Amino acid sequence: MKKPAFLFVLLILMAASCSPDYVKSRLIQYDINNLYYSPDGYACRFSVYKADSLRGYGWKIYDLLSDSLNIRAYDTTFVKNIYEYPSVTAVFNVKPDSGTIRRYVSSAGQMRLLGYQDLDILGDFYFTMKNKDNPLDSFMLQSGYFRIFLDYRDSIIAK
Repeated sequence: MKKPAFLFVLLILMAASCSPDYVKSRLIQYDINNLYYSPDGYACRFSVYKADSLRGYGWKIYDLLSDSLNIRAYDTTFVKNIYEYPSVTAVFNVKPDSGTIRRYVSSAGQMRLLGYQDLDILGDFYFTMKNKDNPLDSFMLQSGYFRIFLDYRDSIIAK
């Protein structure tokens, strides 16, 4: 009677300690006009191929808030870790409850890839953002930081 109970407890402990799901990091944070944002963030590195040849990496850092941020960079050196505008671009969409979406695009800024920790990519960023339809409407996106699980994907460029 003691042996089956012991085996049952051992089985429960083993099942509890072996979790097949890795908790993915989703930290992205930034400051706009002294308002702090920290939504769930996502990161992708695309390996870009043309004619079966690796041509570069595309980076995409983004969130899914109603007011959303999307950062993109492209690297043909395979070792670059600092991206200055215009080789990195950012778009911030403001979606008010009523009215039209305001789209802000970067006119200056930088993104740095600081390295990897576990399965995550770490980096920081800042941008000057201008309203696409009204250049007098602008703001600073400052103190940006991310630590996000990095998803790898392939992309094929048409010939």
